[in-house]
Amino acid sequence: MYKTNLKLFLVFLLLFSLLSNQNFLKAETKPLSLWHDTEIKKEITEFVTDVSDAKSEDYVPVEKRHAVFDLDGTLLCEKPMYALGLISIAYLQEAAKLDTTLRTKQPYKAALEKDMKYLWHHPDQFMAYPFRQHSQSDYRNWVLNYLKTHEHPQFNLRYIDTFFAPMLELIDFLHEHKFEVWICSGSAQGFIRSFSENYLNIPSKNVIGSQIELEFVKNDSGVEFIRKDKFSWNNNDNAKPVKIQRQIGIKPIFAFGNSMGDFAMLQLVDSNNLPHNVFVLNHNDPAREYEYYHEKLLDECKKHGWSVVNMKENFIKIFIKKE
Repeated sequence: MYKTNLKLFLVFLLLFSLLSNQNFLKAETKPLSLWHDTEIKKEITEFVTDVSDAKSEDYVPVEKRHAVFDLDGTLLCEKPMYALGLISIAYLQEAAKLDTTLRTKQPYKAALEKDMKYLWHHPDQFMAYPFRQHSQSDYRNWVLNYLKTHEHPQFNLRYIDTFFAPMLELIDFLHEHKFEVWICSGSAQGFIRSFSENYLNIPSKNVIGSQIELEFVKNDSGVEFIRKDKFSWNNNDNAKPVKIQRQIGIKPIFAFGNSMGDFAMLQLVDSNNLPHNVFVLNHNDPAREYEYYHEKLLDECKKHGWSVVNMKENFIKIFIKKE
């Protein structure tokens, strides 16, 4: 009798242990762990799971499950300046230090004096001209090296660590539910491709961005794409949905942006007849990031019923420092 009770007790103990481990694993794999348990988190998780469930009324076939994200201010900190602009200024300043004859010439003069009014009014000189005649692969290496070796002035983080961790978690969550995720940004395509695969888990082919003119060159060492000194495509405003149509071919069902430069892209997704969802990231957390508002876009969110994701209320952590 004693032995029988002991065996039953051990069996019960084993079953209890297995069930506890399963519950622990479920807790560990809880989706969007870097998001507070708010209505926004519930809305995102329910939408993604519903459109991925073949038994759901809102089911969307895998081939139509596309999501588009803006980059600057949506996935990556854009203050005090866009990373693309920072890198161009750094290159121009370095060139002017090496060759003093450049210091009175534009755009080097503006870069040295941090004359942003001049630079923003001359985008080709600002962000295309600096790396002219460089191969695209050399440029991408230069970008990645800068992001990995220079620190943000406020956060004690390398620029490569200033992606918003909850947003990267969201991208992974979408991938788990067989979404194809795209970046659609005003930043240059070659710039984004320098880090998209290793740091965002988004392949180069899924990057839609502004484009620098390139020249195809074949030489003794092989073939190269050489950068020219101007943009051939500026991927902002109404250009975003046009490029999405050209590259994806159908309307996405999920979109995330943060400024009026994304408005047309958000409208495109909102016009989809399939179940869809549109989100806007609002920067209202000066203690952990910055506080700035795109009032016009927030007004449009109210008109269209789009969801506003406030950083302060929704993000448990904003950045996660990598070793």
